[in-house]
Amino acid sequence: MDRAAEPQAQGLLSVVRALSVGTNIIANGTISANGGSGGVYADRVTVGAGGGSGGAVRLVANTIAGTGVLSAKGGTGYGGAVGGRGIVRLEAATLSFVGSVQGTLAEATPFPLLLPTAGSPSAKVISINGVAINPNPAAFPDIMVNTTSAIPVVIQAHNIPTTATINLTILNQNGVPDTVIPAPPLGNCDPDNFCTTTVDVVFPFGASRGLTRVTWTQ
Repeated sequence: MDRAAEPQAQGLLSVVRALSVGTNIIANGTISANGGSGGVYADRVTVGAGGGSGGAVRLVANTIAGTGVLSAKGGTGYGGAVGGRGIVRLEAATLSFVGSVQGTLAEATPFPLLLPTAGSPSAKVISINGVAINPNPAAFPDIMVNTTSAIPVVIQAHNIPTTATINLTILNQNGVPDTVIPAPPLGNCDPDNFCTTTVDVVFPFGASRGLTRVTWTQ
């Protein structure tokens, strides 16, 4: 028996995805993912394989239309052993395909794309006691404070929900947290999604640094 000539059968996968604004799929031809034929051994005596199972055809678009053929049927096999049917899945907001479907049909609307649309979130201190902070300072400290009273520290957030929890941690000159101050909810938001909140801070004696921490649940 010629083992190099053993019968084989395969299934296939066909995927077409078009979800840009205004894009449609018009299927007037044939898209197939049919299973392969089983065949027989080269000696024509030994029993051959059954047909391969049908694969999968998946079309995703705003609109799917057409009069063509979408096929994922099983392949023919030796002695009539046909492979199982595959899947034809159509995902569209508007589905008007009236052609032939060979295989198990499944219909659905497209899954939403979970892509960021507002850009990366950020938070930073923009002013202390009314003095603007240089976003790219060349030297330490950014500002001198000559009072033991609480002074306003303005925190600006971008692309962060107003329900976020914001804490300002003040580190002393040794880098050890001196105090953690919860900030009020974000407000004063502009059309570009920049929001601010103000924290009243009593800075410790000597050099200190501020660390802004923001957490939220999506």
